[in-house]
Amino acid sequence: MRFLTLSLIFATLIFAKEQLLEIYTDKSFLTQKYEVGSGEFEAILPGFVTLEMLNLKTPCQIESSNLGKEEALRDSFYERLQEAKKEYEEAKDSLEVQMAKERLLERISLDGKSIKEIEKETDEFSAIMEKIVKEKRELQKELKEKEEALKEINDGKEVSIKNLKLTLSCDFPSILEIKYPLEGLKTDRKSTFMADKEEGTIEIVQNIFITQNLGQDLERTTLWLFDFPYTQRVSAPIFYPHYLDVPAPILARSVAMDSSANLMQKSAPTVEVGQSKKFWEVSNLSIPSGKTTQIKIDSSRVFADFELFIDGYADSFTYLKSTFKPDSFIGASLAQMILKGVLIGEQYIPRIDSNKESELFFGRFELIDVKKELKMDFSTANSESKTQMNQMSWEYTITNNDTKTHNITLSERLPVSKSADIKVQRLADIPTSSSAKGEERYSFKLNPNESKVINFGYSVTKPLPK
Repeated sequence: MRFLTLSLIFATLIFAKEQLLEIYTDKSFLTQKYEVGSGEFEAILPGFVTLEMLNLKTPCQIESSNLGKEEALRDSFYERLQEAKKEYEEAKDSLEVQMAKERLLERISLDGKSIKEIEKETDEFSAIMEKIVKEKRELQKELKEKEEALKEINDGKEVSIKNLKLTLSCDFPSILEIKYPLEGLKTDRKSTFMADKEEGTIEIVQNIFITQNLGQDLERTTLWLFDFPYTQRVSAPIFYPHYLDVPAPILARSVAMDSSANLMQKSAPTVEVGQSKKFWEVSNLSIPSGKTTQIKIDSSRVFADFELFIDGYADSFTYLKSTFKPDSFIGASLAQMILKGVLIGEQYIPRIDSNKESELFFGRFELIDVKKELKMDFSTANSESKTQMNQMSWEYTITNNDTKTHNITLSERLPVSKSADIKVQRLADIPTSSSAKGEERYSFKLNPNESKVINFGYSVTKPLPK
């Protein structure tokens, strides 16, 4: 196999004027720009690229184009891999030779020997066997070490490349753009939310970690990071007739036939209706090959309101909740939640639009004691109205064990009826706010060592079962 040296690669890539890396949620593309003129042009491309993938853009006339065979990139990783393979094979051969010696000695016959001869040869044989066993043990240990070293290197990625050759005809010096989709580009979005309850602020930092194994460092690179997929619907969905009074199996078979007849017109995934398209641009980046690069794509500081939130509908734990409106868009990512410099934990954060009121939690708050007691669980039936009624109620005793005053919200859940025959009625205390989904919130303030009692309950009236 023929190998291209690193010096040839660097000599070719020195003509790259700039590069554009586009990263969507489902695809990535690399565009490389070169200053060209009439004559032969060569560039090194990743081994997975085909001519069908390439999008060449230039005012010059492209007389011919040829993409060579896939070849291994003889870089430092390749050299280390080859050396590790060689050392492993040598250790393996040494062990096999030693085991062959052991098998040979096991076949030696002592027939026809005198007692003294047998005794003498047995002593010599034992000494030789002891030496062979020790050497065998050392060789097994060495082979295991070489195997582990080879495995560690193999966890990396051996890079392959192809040589692109073009013949250009230009009236004047021009720019050639070579664009192709990337394979094996690893991206990882992570954000950090650093909250300060006393100052009432949250510092938000958004990062992307990029790992590329193209066999070349991406210098003078501009990053376009999109928060939506590249593959979007480009045509209207297929029209299917809606048949009335047709049995379900016949209708299903009709739709299936229409679908198979239009198989080539299947639409691609589309952006959700009403979802705004967002992207970030970062310029003048250097993204080395074979390494992970951290890139800060946005940072902001926002004012936030903090309060303690009790999930009465679930475990009745107390959490620190923040409410804020970010000035800039925040993409969906795994986020580190930090409070006063202490890492609270990690959680997935969905996308947050700018200037939209949002809520984030920063872990448990242990200084608020919540006691929830079931006070009533009662059922009765009315034969005249042919209905039954279930009543349930709880009593909350909430105590502030902190030395500071806190704003607290207790959230409970009221059953929601979608039937006119089922009636739901709230019992006991009136909440501060209610939602159509049945969330009942009780907001109040607690001073140090102060307690508050809240009663929550409801009754459900519904027809007796037939």
